Amino acid sequence: MKEEFGNHKSKRIRLRPAHTIICGFVGVILIGAFLLCLPISSSAREWTNFTDALFTAVSAVCVTGYTVVPVAVHYSGFGQAVLLLLIQTGGLGFMTVTTLIMLIIRKRISYKSRLAISDSLSSDTPKGVIKLVIKILITTGIIEGAGFILLMPALCRDNGAIGIWQSLFLSVSAFCNAGFDLFAGTPGMPYISLINYKSDVLVTLTVAFLIILGGLGFTVIADIINSKFNFKKLSLHSKIALCVTCGLIIVGTLCFLWLEYTNPLTIGNDGGGVKLMASFFQSVTARTAGFSSIDQGAMRTPSKLLNDILMFIGASPCSTGGGIKTTTLAVIALAVISVFKGRENVTVGRHTVSRRNVAKAAALATLGLLVVILLTFTLLLTEQNNAQLIESGLFTFENVLHDAFSAFATTGLTTGIVPYLSVGGKYAVMIAMLFGRVGLMNFGLLFFTGREPEIIKYPEGNITIG
Repeated sequence: MKEEFGNHKSKRIRLRPAHTIICGFVGVILIGAFLLCLPISSSAREWTNFTDALFTAVSAVCVTGYTVVPVAVHYSGFGQAVLLLLIQTGGLGFMTVTTLIMLIIRKRISYKSRLAISDSLSSDTPKGVIKLVIKILITTGIIEGAGFILLMPALCRDNGAIGIWQSLFLSVSAFCNAGFDLFAGTPGMPYISLINYKSDVLVTLTVAFLIILGGLGFTVIADIINSKFNFKKLSLHSKIALCVTCGLIIVGTLCFLWLEYTNPLTIGNDGGGVKLMASFFQSVTARTAGFSSIDQGAMRTPSKLLNDILMFIGASPCSTGGGIKTTTLAVIALAVISVFKGRENVTVGRHTVSRRNVAKAAALATLGLLVVILLTFTLLLTEQNNAQLIESGLFTFENVLHDAFSAFATTGLTTGIVPYLSVGGKYAVMIAMLFGRVGLMNFGLLFFTGREPEIIKYPEGNITIG
């Protein structure tokens, strides 16, 4: 009996880093949803519908920016503060915030916790991970503080003293690529975002560069600082992340400028400088952030498709953004080039990309597309009898597909259908946002634990491809 009990005890469940990260995110979301439900969080001092509060909490922790209620009008100062904490937690990552708390209370951080932290930061080793977290926290404080100072003059000019709070909120939200803001719209357009600041150079460019820095990733920022801004001294990862990011921003800007140049509903009636700046901002925000300086629903169909592509690619690893990541795109592109050249290995510069990384990149892209397809299919089913959405004229395949890409990539750009979603549609979008933020690999590890390395190598089998 004693021996049986001992054996049973030794078989207790062991949490892997992936379990810890997912459980942490879900725990923060549930606490946030409960707080946002409370009357103290509402401007009207009334209880908020739990589904709406949960949707907002998921969107904040997953740094998406989707909301089914106007944040500036619906939530009180307390509710907005809760939302800001959820955004900051989601942007930094649950394990990073947990590490900060443990450092403050001077609690020893176990090796198991260090493994979870390194996993959440996409670090190869737990060695030096605490120093990395401290650097991340300091860097975040400096960048968000600079954004706050730069945004304050314009927002205080337009909104008075409340502009101070709006500047802080917007700076944190922009660096975390969250897409939330505190600008009250009109009854006809309650979700106004940065449309009123389309021609404001300081606000537009400050938010844009906060988004870019947040989307580059903490490891890239640290590498740039350590190399003293010398591109040649950067790691291969940083070089690829920077090159792909710059390339996507430039190509996206030129394409949006070309596609929307004569569209009177977006930038067609603006001057040349405003057209260029709005196109640049759209190219930046489409990849990760969710802010908008033009009406997303009014864009032409080719522009929405370009949005879909940029959103799906997303930001860089170990950043506050989502998507399949810039480095994934680079590895897939390099693999395609290698196939066309008849090469056995994938190479970049004087480096060979491991087969494991190539397989991982292909898996991420495939799984990401699968999530988008399933979400699009689900929304087409759940909303086909949604009278309010159908009457709005927004229920089209291209709009549903666009917002499905946006949900998975945790971008938050919407053509306008999100506030009209049914309960089933909202929960489907929430699941997609969680997949996008926590990472498909972490969810995969819940089912495929990979207990032992492969020690038997089987003979190769020939499969015809193409």
